Amino acid sequence: MQIIFKLFISVALLILPFTAFSQSSGVKRPGPVYVSPDGKTYVRSNQPIYIKLTVSPDENAKSYYLRNDASKDPSKPIVPFHFEGHGEHTLIHPEDHANIQKRKGPHLFHIFDDGRSPKSTVSVSKAPKAISGKRVVYGKPVTVTLNFKDEDSGLHSAYYTIDASANTKYLSPIRFLIEKDYDLKYYALDNVGNQSKLKKQYYALDFTAPKTSHILGGPHYQDILSPRAIIKLESHDEKAGVDKINFRFKGKKQVYKNVPLNMNGLEDGQHSIVYGAVDRVLNLEDNVTYNFYLDKIPPKTRYFVVGDKFRKDKDLFVSGRTTIDLSATDNKAGVRRIRYYLGKKDKAGSIFEIPFGFPKRNGKTIFRYAASDRVINISKITTKEVIVDISSPTMKPVFKGEHYFSRRIHYIRMMTEIMFNLKDNLSDVKSMSYTLDAQMPVMENKSFNILAEGLHEVSYEAMDNVNNKTAAKKMSLFVDEQPPRIFHHFSVAQNEPGLEIYPPKVLLYLASTDKQSGIRKITYRINDGKAVTYKSAAVLFKKPGQYRVEIESIDNVANTSRKIVNFEVRKF
Repeated sequence: MQIIFKLFISVALLILPFTAFSQSSGVKRPGPVYVSPDGKTYVRSNQPIYIKLTVSPDENAKSYYLRNDASKDPSKPIVPFHFEGHGEHTLIHPEDHANIQKRKGPHLFHIFDDGRSPKSTVSVSKAPKAISGKRVVYGKPVTVTLNFKDEDSGLHSAYYTIDASANTKYLSPIRFLIEKDYDLKYYALDNVGNQSKLKKQYYALDFTAPKTSHILGGPHYQDILSPRAIIKLESHDEKAGVDKINFRFKGKKQVYKNVPLNMNGLEDGQHSIVYGAVDRVLNLEDNVTYNFYLDKIPPKTRYFVVGDKFRKDKDLFVSGRTTIDLSATDNKAGVRRIRYYLGKKDKAGSIFEIPFGFPKRNGKTIFRYAASDRVINISKITTKEVIVDISSPTMKPVFKGEHYFSRRIHYIRMMTEIMFNLKDNLSDVKSMSYTLDAQMPVMENKSFNILAEGLHEVSYEAMDNVNNKTAAKKMSLFVDEQPPRIFHHFSVAQNEPGLEIYPPKVLLYLASTDKQSGIRKITYRINDGKAVTYKSAAVLFKKPGQYRVEIESIDNVANTSRKIVNFEVRKF
């Protein structure tokens, strides 16, 4: 007698770990079972397994589920089994002892449990490159090649997105030609639907040379410098970053070492400095020539905001930690001193020595300053206004959907959406983050759901635009999807044993319990009548007749149970 075992795989709905790659965006996810061209059968790990029996290899032949020891009761659903883990598994007919030892024969069936995801690597064509943060910056167009490999059921397909584009099936190398930043994401699926980890690569093409400028220090005014003046060179490159600054000064070609250039050895008169930078992907800046005259001029003052600051329209916000630095320059005589005035009521002022801060209170304040040189040339008083912000923002959770707070726990449902209400009274909120159950922090204030029943913990904090930070807060949430239980009993025993028959004026008592969020209300309806809220008093039935009582219990997050009680009230 020929016996054929068939595997029937029951597949539960799977949620892809990366919502950016979904069925709706054109990704075709393979099923959990795959038969390779060489006849091997692969199944995705953790699938429920059922076995059918048939006596014919015909695909349309009638088959029967086999019940295991956990499914002996034919009135109950069959309990599946699961393979023990990744790798080869064998279904064995136990009487064929000889072939069992040889691991072959008609009584052995081999199934490969595939619990490993595909592997991926990336390679890029040659070009000048540099690492900048998370980005790899290239100095000319590049071609990116993605390589995918799966050693078990084999590779099914691979997908990628660039920036916010739709999913694209990977078929050939990707070319980056335009000077911009590229956010590349990619992953692969094997033939049983195991998905590789979503990988991210950040590329940038930089064809633009750095921009270099000079900064004057010491006594100076416009392009007229004193003998005590210095020249600093600063170069900026948005992507690759500056490699070096070349300059020619005092007749010598040099590489700038971040040491200010002084006027030592220069005679009175016209002079120049020529400079230009090269970035880390070999983009070369055109030379810049700065001409200056070494002479004397009246003093010039400047101020610098040191520390936390944020500009909003015309308002400048600072924190209680912010300080103001003042400087002045003079072409020949040099700066004698700088005096500053803090607040409208300060008439005497103070001699500036080190950066100064503001009163530790919220609101607008002003500061004024002026400088004099060694021949008492006095500059005009400059007035600046800032808004001091010493308060941290507020961050409170907001729930959309079923929510009940009790005993320091927020009870919610899986469909309850959670967000945070962020407010700041001055400089506005700059950033926030929250962490669910010690997972990776989330930096975006988008609504989220918790899809696992039970107790969870959320930690959250926020910071305003001048870096005032809230204290880290925590809240406990319990996802309650379990309905309450309903109980009932009558005030007297049944008149006839085994029959729900009671005498007139019998009382029906109702009760309900809920393990987590507690009971919101109990309602009952008699013989299709109007629903009535149960107020703890028993329900009285005076008149004889047939009664049908529909009972409904709702817990504090709207989990609902229903129960029907049928009985008769009869005179004896």
